[in-house]
Amino acid sequence: MMLVGSLVGSAWGQSLDPIWNYLSSAEQGANNVVDNAGAQGRGVAMEAGQAVLNAIAAFRAAYADDLKKTEESLSVEQEELFQKIKASMALLNDPTANLQQMSNTLAIAVSNTVIGKDIPRVTKVGPLYMVEGLGAAQEIVVQGLGLANGAPALEIDGKLTPPNTKTDTEIRFPLPTHASPEAKPLLIKAVLHLYENKAAFLGFWHALHPHDYPVRLAIYPREIGPFTVTARRNVRHTDSVDRTSDKYRCESPHGDESNSTSANIVPTPGYTMVNLVFHPSDSNHGTFTMNTTSPSGSTGTLSCYGWGKKVVMGATVDAGQVGVEEGWFTWNERKDDYALQNDPPKTLSLRWGESVAVPDLPADTQTVLFELMPFTGQTLDMEGSGSNRFARLDFNGVSKVATVTAREVEQALHQ
Repeated sequence: MMLVGSLVGSAWGQSLDPIWNYLSSAEQGANNVVDNAGAQGRGVAMEAGQAVLNAIAAFRAAYADDLKKTEESLSVEQEELFQKIKASMALLNDPTANLQQMSNTLAIAVSNTVIGKDIPRVTKVGPLYMVEGLGAAQEIVVQGLGLANGAPALEIDGKLTPPNTKTDTEIRFPLPTHASPEAKPLLIKAVLHLYENKAAFLGFWHALHPHDYPVRLAIYPREIGPFTVTARRNVRHTDSVDRTSDKYRCESPHGDESNSTSANIVPTPGYTMVNLVFHPSDSNHGTFTMNTTSPSGSTGTLSCYGWGKKVVMGATVDAGQVGVEEGWFTWNERKDDYALQNDPPKTLSLRWGESVAVPDLPADTQTVLFELMPFTGQTLDMEGSGSNRFARLDFNGVSKVATVTAREVEQALHQ
């Protein structure tokens, strides 16, 4: 999945537009990367986008007088850093790219730019993400060169925060006061104000010229999100089906002779039968006898007897009547089976650094379904035991206890 949409121009093709046009477009793209990654808890992508922002600001500070140049008119030194920025922007859109390596490469390129320590440049800012209220109070650490000029400050919502400590290569700021994140990450847009020592008159005195570096921070809520655990029980289920047979008929010859018809009723394979009943529909000098009954099948006999035959002096004067027994059977077929059935889910919440046990699951629980709704807005689910980027699920089939353990912050967010 791409982090940002296509940017102006190709990664390596030269453009006749002024350099500042491309840098503005690239800055917007890198900001989108940082914002999207911050909302999704993707720390490596945040750092990569911030590395591009650092490089763009360094290029603007170092070559402020050349931003109206076109790409083809850049010096060798300018072209080298500019191409590093373009290549990095292309990598931000590549889902297979090693963004950690890209960040390191870009930081080295900024550090190696030959512009002297009078012009500030930032190679790294961190941590860019943290969990609200977890651990000791954190500092925002800025690394680079030429950082101690003047009075550097970190600005958030119009409020300037001075550093705790500063040297030419590192500044440490306290984490500024901010709103408390609740269900979603708090994305902070900050501006780092640095200063360039600039000779004002024949090198006898110096003026401070400001340079701004954008910094993006993400503060995550103490709670990862709500989750549910659903017991899947092995529950017996009875499948019951009512059946009706075709008609059976016994018809005797005329007169005094008899006949019989056998009925053999068996259930559908895998089922047993109960409540077998014979329903006569036509009976005249006939009977029905149930011979055997069992869950696996039953047998019966329809018997019929002719009557009324008349013989006078050896001659049949009346052939007599036909005996009839006719009817059908009804019965019920049943099959007992076991199937996994979901119990009502148990809903709890998961916080960073915690392990939550879910006891009192039914004794016939075979497995559990787990569904986590983290602050990213996604839904992450699994069955049985396993893990995702935020949590690990362990189900003990003997004790019938499910345990949900939050993963370490770095494991979850440094992706």
